[in-house]
Amino acid sequence: MAAAGHEIGIHAWHHRPLPLRGPKATFGEPRRARDFVADVTGEMARRFRPPYGAMSTAAHPATLSQGPAPVLWTTWGRDRTRQATAESVHRTVTARLSGGGTIPLHDSGVTSAPGACVRTPLAERSRTGSVRPYRPSRPVRHPMRQGLMHEPR
Repeated sequence: MAAAGHEIGIHAWHHRPLPLRGPKATFGEPRRARDFVADVTGEMARRFRPPYGAMSTAAHPATLSQGPAPVLWTTWGRDRTRQATAESVHRTVTARLSGGGTIPLHDSGVTSAPGACVRTPLAERSRTGSVRPYRPSRPVRHPMRQGLMHEPR
């Protein structure tokens, strides 16, 4: 994936909310994931998305001191539920979306609807221009709000 030009970011070594973890895990988990990705891809991850979007007072400076910049989101489509469909993801996201919002969309996982985010009408809106996708590494005005950006016309 990295060789094909995809940016590889990190989550954490275990997908558990950092606010519920102790200081050692809060610091060590992102570092372990960062080092593993660097070993595999030959590049340092530049972005860190905390599990469940939950940052803690300790996680923010710990992450910044390790290099990857945190990326958070403003709304999500609940696409990681077994009941998710393309239509339900779109309906959930657009009900809470405002200009400059960031939306994480999953296209795999044991609880994701297969390809729901790819088939969602939101993806179609990105092709028509009412929603613009951003690569996390592309600079934007709000570095904590990067991803699929909705900009009203």
